[in-house]
Amino acid sequence: NWSPSDANSAMTDMGNNIWSIAVTYPAASVGATQSYKFVNNDWGTNEGQTGSTIAPGGCGVDDGAGNINRTLVIPATNTEVCFVWDGCSACGAASVKGAVVNKLAIYPNPTSSSFRMDLTGNGSASASITDLTGKVVRTLAGNSLGGEISISDLNAGVYMVTLTEGTKVSQAPLMVTK
Repeated sequence: NWSPSDANSAMTDMGNNIWSIAVTYPAASVGATQSYKFVNNDWGTNEGQTGSTIAPGGCGVDDGAGNINRTLVIPATNTEVCFVWDGCSACGAASVKGAVVNKLAIYPNPTSSSFRMDLTGNGSASASITDLTGKVVRTLAGNSLGGEISISDLNAGVYMVTLTEGTKVSQAPLMVTK
């Protein structure tokens, strides 16, 4: 199943048709080219069309095995990258980029028992903690967001913290150690 809502896709629904995934590459991968795609067999007019052909002037690349992919050169530093499906530019619409708040601060990280996060807005906020399959393991709201958040009951691993403040969404990984 190539849908971003499928648990195996590791994508997080940020709302408003925005999906997110955090990928960590080993240092040896810097400068290498990563092939990726949004969906299989439904590339849209800029990536490929029926019969695995590359759209003229599009951003699809034939991998030689009949697949149409996009490519990303792996950067040397932590980088947020935003792409629009069926568009050849990175986040062409300001409204897409504007819906995501960057740099959610979580500390300490990694942690074994609790963490805090910086709230950037003055409005009401809510947060969720999901495992890497996309399953929500904790939902937080109101006063619980401003203080220490206990995670001592969570298993060791990597989780995603999603903070929603009005129409703004911010996300950061949280590493739980035991």
